[in-house]
Amino acid sequence: MIKRLVDLFFRINFRITLLDRYIIKELIPKFFFSVVICSIVAEVVGISFEEIKFAIEEDLSTAIAVYTHWLKLPAFICIVLPFTLLISNLLVYQKLSSKNEIIALQSIGISLYRLSIPSLAIACVAMIFMFTIQEVIVPPANYEAAINLERELNVDRTQLAKYNKKEIIYQEFETEENRKHLKILFFAERFDGKKMLEITLLKFKNKQLRQIILARSAQWDKKQQKWQLFSGVSNILNPEGDYISTRKFEQLPLNLGRKVFDYASDDRDHREMNIIELYRRLALVRDTANTKKVREIEISIQQRYAAPVSCMIFTLLGSALGINSKRKAKYNSFTVAAIVIVVYCCAQFVSTTLSVSQAISIFWGVWFPNLLGLSIGYFILMRKN
Repeated sequence: MIKRLVDLFFRINFRITLLDRYIIKELIPKFFFSVVICSIVAEVVGISFEEIKFAIEEDLSTAIAVYTHWLKLPAFICIVLPFTLLISNLLVYQKLSSKNEIIALQSIGISLYRLSIPSLAIACVAMIFMFTIQEVIVPPANYEAAINLERELNVDRTQLAKYNKKEIIYQEFETEENRKHLKILFFAERFDGKKMLEITLLKFKNKQLRQIILARSAQWDKKQQKWQLFSGVSNILNPEGDYISTRKFEQLPLNLGRKVFDYASDDRDHREMNIIELYRRLALVRDTANTKKVREIEISIQQRYAAPVSCMIFTLLGSALGINSKRKAKYNSFTVAAIVIVVYCCAQFVSTTLSVSQAISIFWGVWFPNLLGLSIGYFILMRKN
């Protein structure tokens, strides 16, 4: 089987034809021009209004504002990259149609599918480029931009409501006969960046509750690699659930592990983490029984894969809509591009919202806009061909 695949690979003709060079030569200038224009517009709309408010109310310096724009630029390039592929392909293929070049190429047996291959090749390169940028450059740049603004405005990130964790739940399980049973249930009402407050700890043995510990606070001890509980009471129970003993303590060490500390102390937004860090974050959150948070991270991870793939989808849509057998198109390319972008964004918003609310699965919530665009693009191209 492997030998056949290798033989098939070497039989494929990767030679770039004159037609390919011609289409690529037409596409590249329009693509870069669209990237520049769309990135500037997106950045102006996305940042400036917020920074004007900061500049007026908080006396934000010009240097910080310019530096924030610079750090946010890679993120906006990744956002607009699929849209620029749509616009550039629309312009190029409409130009070919208006000069009757599409009809001429079809008359010598070249199908519309073959005409779209050069643009899809460029989209493939753009997809790899986008994935690399969004994972290597965008997360640290977003984090640096946020930290600089917070430093300029004298904001302590650990005190923000967004990162000041409430109702922290952590669980540990033991496996018996291929079944998981609860071993430890840890609950804290709040984490202030250094200490867990109002602790409740339940310990189970043989599927029965055997110990209840209540404490005013808990803090991670880096040297001993243990939790230290302060000002609390420890209750021991028998298998029937009756209290055997009650003991007050001022300080009590606890072998719980630092997973719960890593979960509670993480102060980065999803946009400030790459996909590897998101997977690590997901592994931590799964132990905390926070199903809503788990779903949000899983959606963010899927979006990291879906966003670069949208480069291929918008390229297919652009070439399919731009190709026309008539001399003049009945529509303006920018109007069509605007409609496609709005429809795509609306579909993305609705499907993501339904996915977060668990009305539909994560796969359909994230990938539905791409699948919809792929179906429409292929259907249009097939009809025209």
